[in-house]
Amino acid sequence: MKIIHSFFILSFFIPLVSCEDISEFDHFTISNTFEESFSFSIDSLDLSNSRFDELIEFDIANDDSLSIYVNQVTDYKITNLGFKITSFEGNTNAKGSGQFAIISNGINIGSVEFIALNFANLYSSGAEYKLNLPDAVILAIKNALLEEQIITMEVSGNVSSRPIDEVGVTVFMTVEARVEL
Repeated sequence: MKIIHSFFILSFFIPLVSCEDISEFDHFTISNTFEESFSFSIDSLDLSNSRFDELIEFDIANDDSLSIYVNQVTDYKITNLGFKITSFEGNTNAKGSGQFAIISNGINIGSVEFIALNFANLYSSGAEYKLNLPDAVILAIKNALLEEQIITMEVSGNVSSRPIDEVGVTVFMTVEARVEL
């Protein structure tokens, strides 16, 4: 009798709980990291060239995990934006200054972020360099993503110590997309 009584109670409460829980699942979140890599070198003999320039594009339409839900995304949260030195060969005292410009539809979003770094130290530490962008820039990136625009990052800089045989750089942007059901 206890088993039948317990079964009766469970059969009554489970549908109530389940219906309530189902109504709460009106969205889900996808976390995704866009990554693009490039490398550059600075010849010790070419004194006129100490500069590097790269354009990196993050396009939701080309991303497998987000592109199928693009029409259902109601919000993006930028959780990480920065770069990491993935390889380094050259003068261990090689320092540089760089800048990141974030562009959407050919228009700069916010101001350019300037940085100074020692390539060898950043490479050996394995650390990621997180861009410290103002909230207004983060909001502009989010709005551009909601409008399905490509986010372009112009990465450029100068190197003060030569030679640099190769520096590998990976630029990344991690987003969380809220997908409505």
